[in-house]
Amino acid sequence: MQITGAYKFYESRLNAQIEGGPIPGHIGIILDGNRRWAQNRKLLRRAGHAIGADVVENLPRLGAMTWG
Repeated sequence: MQITGAYKFYESRLNAQIEGGPIPGHIGIILDGNRRWAQNRKLLRRAGHAIGADVVENLPRLGAMTWG
């Protein structure tokens, strides 16, 4: 519960910065949690990494749908 509150605060600050300025020319992506995600679902570690890679491959498409 406490992490959710901190995340909401961070998200609101980040949104305020993005809305108040130009759209960034680039972004950084930190891949974290794929192994934990897989372990929580009783999958092999490599399954978590494979699904994480699929998500990263689809990010440009998501950005195009979101920001045109």
